[in-house]
Amino acid sequence: MLNKLNDSPQLVSGVAVILTIIAGWFVYQHFSDDGREGIKAKWMYDLNTNRLILADFEEASPSNINNATVDLVGLGTVGSVLEVGVYTCGDPSDVRAGMSIEELASVDATVVYFATTTDRFGTGSQELDLITADTESGVWIGAESSAGNKMRSDARLGLCQSGDKAIYCVP
Repeated sequence: MLNKLNDSPQLVSGVAVILTIIAGWFVYQHFSDDGREGIKAKWMYDLNTNRLILADFEEASPSNINNATVDLVGLGTVGSVLEVGVYTCGDPSDVRAGMSIEELASVDATVVYFATTTDRFGTGSQELDLITADTESGVWIGAESSAGNKMRSDARLGLCQSGDKAIYCVP
């Protein structure tokens, strides 16, 4: 068999090409999503019930998925449910829907920011737009601005008493 392969370089080249095509197909299948295929949900917080909500990843923020509104300084009357960034110094799996801010603290987790989102590109995909650490302050800053990035980074670094960086809780 090896002698046949040595005598037939075209056969060896053909097999190599076929194997390369098959390998390329597998790589394409593995990496061809938009980077969020596994993410189907996100954390949101209802300002009327003061509870964490598990929402569809494409849900806009603010949202009135609970048919309620709130008056927020800087935004006006909006849906009562806002996207939130939940971080923990403990086990991310301890964070569950229905938890209050106090219950999050009991599992060493906290809401670092509240956010509005926008569909910038008309694709239905919601991206962070404005964020605040305190919904009563009326101070909303660009989520992707240097101030917004610094706010999230600083908050994450200062959360854990151990000095470790807090972990973002993916639902």
